[in-house]
Amino acid sequence: MDILSKEQWFAHPQLPSNEVSNAVKNKTYVGIDFGTSTTVVSIIAIGSDGIWHPETLQIKQPDGNNGFDEYNLVNSILVWKNNKLLFGHPAFALKQFMKYGRNMFSSFKMDLGLDLGPTYPNSLLAKRFGHKYVIENALDAAKVFFQFLVSAIKDSIHEKGLPEDIEYIVSVPASFHDSQRRDLLKALQFAGIVIEDACFIDEPNAAFLSYFYECWKENGGKQFLTALRDNSANILVYDFGAGTCDLSILHVRLQNGRLCSRNLAISRFTALGGDNIDFAIAKYVLFDKIKWDIKDPDFYLSDIRKNDTIIPRIMPIAEQLKTKITEYLSLKEIDSIYDIDKIDYTISEEKIFEVIRSDRVNATICPSLNTKEYKDVMLKFLGDDVDSDDEIMSVYEPIEDVLDKAGIEPEDLYGVLFIGGSSENPFVRNTIMGMLPRNVKRLIPSDLRCHVSQGAAIHCIGYYAFDLDFIQPVTSDDINVVVAGGGLSRIVASSTPVPSPVIRHEFCIIFENQTTVEIPICLTTKDHLLGIITFSCGEKMPFKKGEIITLECTLTRSKILDVSVYARGEKVASKILSPILFEPVSPKEKKYLEAKKRYREECLASGGDKYVSTKTIVALIKEAEALEYYKEVLDLYMILDNREKNYESFIVRFADLYGDEAIRKKWLKIQYKRHPIARNALLCADESYGAERVDWLRKALSKDPENYFLMYILGSEIGNEQEGKYLITKVYNALLPLLDRDFIQQNFLSLLENCSIRLDKKDTLKRIQLWRENQKRRCCTNYRQYTKNDEDNILIDYEEKKDFEKNKIYNDTNLVSDFTGKSLK
Repeated sequence: MDILSKEQWFAHPQLPSNEVSNAVKNKTYVGIDFGTSTTVVSIIAIGSDGIWHPETLQIKQPDGNNGFDEYNLVNSILVWKNNKLLFGHPAFALKQFMKYGRNMFSSFKMDLGLDLGPTYPNSLLAKRFGHKYVIENALDAAKVFFQFLVSAIKDSIHEKGLPEDIEYIVSVPASFHDSQRRDLLKALQFAGIVIEDACFIDEPNAAFLSYFYECWKENGGKQFLTALRDNSANILVYDFGAGTCDLSILHVRLQNGRLCSRNLAISRFTALGGDNIDFAIAKYVLFDKIKWDIKDPDFYLSDIRKNDTIIPRIMPIAEQLKTKITEYLSLKEIDSIYDIDKIDYTISEEKIFEVIRSDRVNATICPSLNTKEYKDVMLKFLGDDVDSDDEIMSVYEPIEDVLDKAGIEPEDLYGVLFIGGSSENPFVRNTIMGMLPRNVKRLIPSDLRCHVSQGAAIHCIGYYAFDLDFIQPVTSDDINVVVAGGGLSRIVASSTPVPSPVIRHEFCIIFENQTTVEIPICLTTKDHLLGIITFSCGEKMPFKKGEIITLECTLTRSKILDVSVYARGEKVASKILSPILFEPVSPKEKKYLEAKKRYREECLASGGDKYVSTKTIVALIKEAEALEYYKEVLDLYMILDNREKNYESFIVRFADLYGDEAIRKKWLKIQYKRHPIARNALLCADESYGAERVDWLRKALSKDPENYFLMYILGSEIGNEQEGKYLITKVYNALLPLLDRDFIQQNFLSLLENCSIRLDKKDTLKRIQLWRENQKRRCCTNYRQYTKNDEDNILIDYEEKKDFEKNKIYNDTNLVSDFTGKSLK
């Protein structure tokens, strides 16, 4: 076989193909791997030997000084400097000197599809500034980035003398949900890339196409190709990039000269990548090495500013240190995370970096990372004990999810194909392979960063030139109906191929003369509600018990669910739903997100958080407190206090709830300074020790000189000195007459008892014991009081239940029953 047909060319890339040659003469087929950290562009080219191959483009990236950098990797970042907007490598070189969300915009891929208001409320490229470019949210950033990228692609293609009629395919995470895909589509269309969402390819699938090609070219792949001819194989594609961990299991085989493949399962959307490791290094290692020169004694670094400004600013340094120490350990042939202790080594940057410079505070860092610090951070992702408090996920966890969906065991895998820049870390690869059976092979392409874009280019020519779709995508999760009794009935199983055929399910009416039917549809669990289909038949012709309701479902290639409902032989309702969403959102969380959106919008419009109205901040505080987001509430009260200087009690309270003792202690003193009363001095005393505590107690007593409790506490703290004994005696002499008259409260009785012990008044102690025995008859009154407290608790439970019912958005009496009687629990 010298010349191949259009159905066979991909399975035999080592032979010439007239079909491919003719296609490439007329058009240029481009594959774009849009990554969180870096973007790569590849094309299909014909070599001098007449053999086609994917080729990565060198992209010119202007440096702002009439020059340019040229790389095959384009950093997915934008930087605004000196009234010029830079992208790619020149922008990345400036990243550590810029302010995220103000004059630097990165990782915007991860924020596509979110409706939370402006992603960058402090942007210097807000519309109100009147610049040529507008960047207020992630979609804006993606639009501008692709505008630059497409222009650079066209320049590169022109310089190579290739056809300027261009077809594009863009890779996306397999678990990218519909709103993310739609935002990406808008960004591409804005940049002049006219494609449909069907022209996206899942990143793991693109990676496999490229690896398949590489196996023909490299001798090391012969074993894999031989295995495909003899038997089918299950390949786990592990795509570990900067922002996502995207997994797919493919079932592949070579049959009759053609590649036959299909998805078995894809993982759910997992925001886990190299950026998370960089963030952890910055937070747990580098942040503690910052040297602070604080000029304003009231300066407070909020968690919001720490996580949104300081940590992102030192993340590029963390990434550099991580890369250098990983390379060093590889050279030393350390391939297990648990063997790092064998080497004591430190990577240091000679330069001192400026983190903050302002009138209130200056902060600098001379960064370094040693092997122990590196190991401690990596164990958060690779070890057995993942830190759930920080929402850090193990790199192995998505594998368990995708294997379960595919319905196969780890030993059923032929191999793991590693792709993505973060998979270059040998500790990640070795940890994953160490958790799988020995028969599972490690598949590593020659270039983990360019692999996906080359696969996208292969898919581009296959899709546009030959109408071939090499791998059929599948859904990531079950889609269920909430049925009567609270159970779930599966209507679309996870790993269903898309586009799907019509899927039919029958349900039945459960109440006689039911007039309204509600069919809640959810993704996996009831908390993850996609939508509710509601219809009525009218009071004149109510439904009968047992009457059949039929659902017909289809999934489009872009994974949109189209549902139609039939009753009495007629179509009564239909709805289009997106079954790929973010994490489930409760009614409380929804209110919080709406308040957060208003806050961001006003922040952007007014010019910063310090100008946001008190009303908007208070509304956000209310919703954040309901979710126990105490640190955010604390930071918001800090903003309010900067304006009116009267929120110290709230700051103290929420510092206590959040567990920040340093802030609580600091603001107790501010509270006393503003309101010098006994209570505030006593609170400061409770946070102090030794002479400082005595000093605060004296201040408290000076503000309330007849307070017996303060007298006793101060006297006890002073000890057996004359002043201490005098104060305790004064309290004793004041309370003893109350006992003589049998008219003393329980709290005063306990205070008198303590004074008697310290003064060794044994007769008084006997009288106190006798008085208590006489009070036992009051136990019935106490019992009634306890009963009253129980009644109050019952009322609270009732109110919480009523609030839960109020937040439900469907009526249980309108639900249908699973016709099969096999609803999921």
